[in-house]
Amino acid sequence: MNFSVLIPIYHKENAVFFKSALDSIWGGQTLKPNEVVIVRDGPLNDELDRVIEDFSMIAPVREVCLPVNKGLGVALCEGVKACSYPLIARMDSDDIARQDRFEKQIPIFIENPHVDLVGSNIAEFMADFDQFNSYRTLPENHEQIVAFSKRRNPINHMTAVFRKEAVLNAGNYQECKGYEDYYLWARMILNGSLCYNLQENLIFARIGNGMLSRRQGFVFFIEEIKFQHALRVIGFLSRFQYLTNLLLRALPHLFPLWALHLVYKYLLRGKS
Repeated sequence: MNFSVLIPIYHKENAVFFKSALDSIWGGQTLKPNEVVIVRDGPLNDELDRVIEDFSMIAPVREVCLPVNKGLGVALCEGVKACSYPLIARMDSDDIARQDRFEKQIPIFIENPHVDLVGSNIAEFMADFDQFNSYRTLPENHEQIVAFSKRRNPINHMTAVFRKEAVLNAGNYQECKGYEDYYLWARMILNGSLCYNLQENLIFARIGNGMLSRRQGFVFFIEEIKFQHALRVIGFLSRFQYLTNLLLRALPHLFPLWALHLVYKYLLRGKS
């Protein structure tokens, strides 16, 4: 089955990391994509331009160019519409795909024609992707994924492969700052899409030293409340689930950094 890979990029991304990400979805892959859709979210710098130019010499690249930076939701929305094939694999611009990622994920859609969304677990690293700091392991089957999704994001975004038609039927990516993927999964589930998570680490996800500090503070607290309200409005959460999430998900953004680190380390991530 033919498939596209969708990668958004903007001017602040690291060109070295971006090149590594592109190399990982092409050169070493046991199953190569039929096209790589790169969304330029506003003008890029010369280094990023060169990475795209060089990659276009060896891989089938389609570019979507937004005149100004519009943010991840808009970039992905336009990227999905530009993809030529029925399956779309998401990829972040600074992560590394395992060599057999697509060989593992794409056949699931052929064997299970009713499945619309397939993710996997991830291994997280800071500098050397041979030395993993943590892992994000998610439920495997649809029923488990749905139950989990009422509390936390059930699909690792950078691992997602989905049917283009199912995403469009659910309203495509929308602007929901910090939660563009989670909001889409919720709408897909409400729309009847079946989900599955492979129990393998198919993506090595790069995490920065400032990851937790970026999730701390009043601004992120407010964004979390807005997102939980959005899930409540579309009927994804019951009143009890909504109020529980405000307590367990929103309040920790106001914790001091040391406390947030403990929540992340012992409640949200695993070590094996």
